[in-house]
Amino acid sequence: WAVTFGKINALDLFYGMYPQTGRGVTGFMNTSMVLPLSVARTIPLSFLGAGVIRLQEGKFQSGVLVYDSHNSATTSGFDDLFSNGANVLGFWRNFTEIGGRTGSHTFLGSYASGDFTSLDRTGWAVVPGQGVVAPQQSQSWSLNYILEQQLWVDPCHQERNIGLMSCWGLADEKTSPYLWTANVAVQGNGLVPGREGDSLGVGYFYNGVSGNLKNLVPLLNV
Repeated sequence: WAVTFGKINALDLFYGMYPQTGRGVTGFMNTSMVLPLSVARTIPLSFLGAGVIRLQEGKFQSGVLVYDSHNSATTSGFDDLFSNGANVLGFWRNFTEIGGRTGSHTFLGSYASGDFTSLDRTGWAVVPGQGVVAPQQSQSWSLNYILEQQLWVDPCHQERNIGLMSCWGLADEKTSPYLWTANVAVQGNGLVPGREGDSLGVGYFYNGVSGNLKNLVPLLNV
């Protein structure tokens, strides 16, 4: 078991669960390929919070976090701490093994008790239509599923491998810029002899913009 509190970087948290993503540096650089953007409203890029995490053989298996709803990437976060309610994140991860190749299935849910609109800025996406007046809605949520599976591993060198990863998510379209998001990617590491640090991959993502945001900003329908 581990207890964490203080300023938490969401990318670091996700990287701790899925190091193969490379934190957008050694893997895919597009955020839409790294994580489910359905969490954009309920999980800030950087936040103050605390939680408990359960580990299995050094890997995150499950956990609960309670944290502030504001993105405090460029501030301390203390000035408006919990002034717009509190957020809760919970996840559970099932580890599997198929033919000696490891994988996992993660179910993640997040909830925010504050007041939001689908046009509010997030730390993950640039939302158009700033200045448009939108009615505030109380509470927001997201539900997400993350699959990872090794497809091939060099028995003599575990760092040489090919892996599959896919993220799917649903969000409250009245408060989030997205209704649903999905991605799938295959990434290979160290496939070229003598260049073990190289990685390459191919992937696809789709972000379904919320109907509420489309109605507020008609240009998105063009």
